Amino acid sequence: MGSLESGIPLKKGSLFGTQFTRKEKNPFSHRFRSSFSRLLFKKLDYLQWICTVVVFLCLVVVFQMFLPGSVVENSDDESLKAVRMRSDNLFHYGEIQKVVLDIGEDALLLPMILEKFRRGGGEGMDAGLFNHTAQHFGYRKPQLALVFGELLVDSHQLLMVTVATALQEIGYEIQVFSLEDGPGHNVWRKLGVPISIVRTCDKRNNTVDWLNYDGIIVSSLEAKGAFSCFLQEPFKSIPLIWIVHENALAYRSRQYTTNGQIEFLNDWGRVFNRSTVVVFPNYALPMIYSTFDAGNFFVIPGSPAEALEAEAFMALHKDNMRVNMGYDPEDVIIAIVSSQFLYKGMWLGHAIVLRALEPLVTDFPINKDNASARLRIIVHSRELTNNYSVALETMAHSLKYPRGIIEHIAGDLNADSVLGIADVVVYGSLLEEHCFPEILIKAMSFEKPIIAPDVPMIRKYVSFHSNLFTLAISWV
Repeated sequence: MGSLESGIPLKKGSLFGTQFTRKEKNPFSHRFRSSFSRLLFKKLDYLQWICTVVVFLCLVVVFQMFLPGSVVENSDDESLKAVRMRSDNLFHYGEIQKVVLDIGEDALLLPMILEKFRRGGGEGMDAGLFNHTAQHFGYRKPQLALVFGELLVDSHQLLMVTVATALQEIGYEIQVFSLEDGPGHNVWRKLGVPISIVRTCDKRNNTVDWLNYDGIIVSSLEAKGAFSCFLQEPFKSIPLIWIVHENALAYRSRQYTTNGQIEFLNDWGRVFNRSTVVVFPNYALPMIYSTFDAGNFFVIPGSPAEALEAEAFMALHKDNMRVNMGYDPEDVIIAIVSSQFLYKGMWLGHAIVLRALEPLVTDFPINKDNASARLRIIVHSRELTNNYSVALETMAHSLKYPRGIIEHIAGDLNADSVLGIADVVVYGSLLEEHCFPEILIKAMSFEKPIIAPDVPMIRKYVSFHSNLFTLAISWV
């Protein structure tokens, strides 16, 4: 009972416990120190609370400074998984806003998320809305530059207009450059293609930045002057396609070699080497240009040149063409034409054709004084020597053809004249070629009936046509 009256004992190990036990006999000191300890405990609690608040505010400031950028840039953060919402169709702005605001309005995540949503277009959002590796680029149509020597109205220009129209249809932007202006200017204007006349490629005067173009197409040998631009840095790396239609340089190169004009050969050689691809319309041109072959030759068969040349020739020589060549209007003229390639077996094809035509001789009179139609056979070849004419005379004599019926005309320049006056064109070559013979394309442009051997390349393209009277037969 006495211990209860002395007051509430302190717990073992409590603060100031030992001091109170030592001086229990002084009640005033005991009460004073108890009040002091309670006051001290209150101050410590306030101080701890204030420090906690300060630390919390500092953390809020730190999170505001670093959290938005780190969260958006790191798509693998676990906190983003709470924001990512899966929907069968699309995200809803309201749901995104609700979930993001649940994280904390001070985080300011909503504008950045909405910006990615708008850029993403709303497609496939559940597969990676916050994937920072996705790149978005502005759409730009591929740019092509067409370079000409002169804007003429010819077969080369017609081909390039056709190609450019097709390229525009599939999304290319075309810009035309020419060293000289010409009547073809209006053709490009009607297509809506910008045209620029480039007088020189000197660095001081050249204002064309060729690096703006994804590729360059150069047409014809006449545009060779523009190559001085493309031989300069930094334009050497631009893809360049050079289309060569003419054979004039091949013949001139032989003269350069004979005359020892090596500087001209080297100059043209640099141009061929600069081209990424040199395109020819037939397989004969790469052979005659073999001197400049740098391993970049390519053949794309087909050209409107044959049709345009035939139309122009007929317009100029419509009247008295036979008379001018020494034939009567009533004569039946059969033209035997050959491949554009010279080969050893050419005489065999001609001999087979002459042997097949020999029975026709009996159906026509031999006497010139007779007013009836006579049979005339013209053998055309690219061989320019007289040796082949002698060979044909020998074949005609062996087949018992009357003298004067068979005539040999050679040379490419005479091909149009032979086709223009012929009633029937016979293809007298058995050579397996890579493409349909150009001489037959030109014959069809003259609207002549054709007889051709049954070889795969001709069989692939020749068919019956009501206007061209095309016919294919087999010689053997």
